[in-house]
Parts: sequence; C-alpha cells; structure tokens
Amino acid sequence: MKHGARPFTFPKMTQNEKTQLSALLKIWSAELHATSRSKGWWDDRDKLSLTKAGQVQVDLGCTMLAVSELGEMVESIRKPRKDDHLPQFSNVEVEAADCIIRLLDWSHARGIRTVDALLAKAEYNKGRTARHGGKLA
Repeated sequence: MKHGARPFTFPKMTQNEKTQLSALLKIWSAELHATSRSKGWWDDRDKLSLTKAGQVQVDLGCTMLAVSELGEMVESIRKPRKDDHLPQFSNVEVEAADCIIRLLDWSHARGIRTVDALLAKAEYNKGRTARHGGKLA
C-alpha cells in the first residue's frame, strides 16, 4: 500500500437490501425474457425444447450466445471504441451488458436460479482465502 493511502473497505449490503436486489433482479429477468420472446428469439427454441435432446441444443446455443458476447467484449478491449447504438457507453460496457442479458434471459426461461446463486456465490467468496488458496489466475 502506498504511504498515506487508506485501506479499502468493502461496502456491505444489509440482508434486506440483498432480498430487495434478488426480487428486483428476478423481475428484471422476467422482463428481459419477455422482450427476447417478443422479438422472436424463442420461437425456434420453444419448438426444439419439446425433446430432451432439443433442450440440450437450446441450452448449449444460449450458453454460446453469452460466450460470443464475451468474445465481442474481448475485441472491444483490444480495440476500444464507443458503442454504435449506445454512444454514451463504451463497447466493452455494452458487450458486458449483452452477456448478462443473455444469461438472465436464458436463466428465466429455464427456471435456473442464477440470481439466487449469484448472491450466494458472492457471499461464499467473502470467506475464501486470498486468490482462493494460491491460484495464479
């Protein structure tokens, strides 16, 4: 730590704030999914989901869409620029948002408790050792 620098203190949410955040994120996930569905992104997915093999294909496809958003984010880090559609944000910010939107959309459609897991995982990480026991990356 540099001389005179203040140690970082972690902000803490109350349990009530975490409960509110969870509820809001779940409502927002439903809204994101409704928008995605209204734009036709689920038309073919609904047909495929009628079989177990089709559901696996949908799940893999949705996961890869989130991965592709991360790939676009990496490219934006390499070549920074403003976003074409939302110029008040960098392309990195918009691609990160796209990834989160894809994941919340899919999670809502499948009933996956991503929001609950997100809050639980963040709490769990607070108790982990530095770099999770010596991991390099």
